[in-house]
Amino acid sequence: MRLIFIWSIVYSILYADIGFEKNRLEQAWEYLNKNKTQKAIEIYESLSKNNVGEAYYNLGMIYGFGINGIQKNKNLAISYLRKATEYNHPKAKYHLAILLKEHAKSNKKEIIQLILESAMSGYDEAEIAFGKLLLDINKTDDAKQWFEKASKQGNIKAKEFLKQLKN
Repeated sequence: MRLIFIWSIVYSILYADIGFEKNRLEQAWEYLNKNKTQKAIEIYESLSKNNVGEAYYNLGMIYGFGINGIQKNKNLAISYLRKATEYNHPKAKYHLAILLKEHAKSNKKEIIQLILESAMSGYDEAEIAFGKLLLDINKTDDAKQWFEKASKQGNIKAKEFLKQLKN
């Protein structure tokens, strides 16, 4: 009986933290939607100190694309996205690859690996990107499979690529 009591306390503590993080992420998202980006950044930075991958990802996106008037900072964006990939964040892997492509000294092998890992995690934009990479090396049948995966998720670009391949 005592063991059950201890486990219920541990369970409550673990899931209370997850609920707190989710609420904070939602709150930050609301701030972004209201153009209160600095408030969102403060929340994301706070959550990143607790190693929340989604917070690192969102910070990377804010600085990578200059969301809501925040000045773009590619180096900071890459740093945050790299940190998010440590938590196996599929979208972070894809967007990190996109930012790395813009750097002259980027490692092409790393970029392809990031896109593949993101695609294998089911991120539809990465599935399309990997399919396009396969088309570039004339692996049409393999590319088609990746476009089909993205298409099943409702991705319109993937459906267009599949149409083009049929013609």
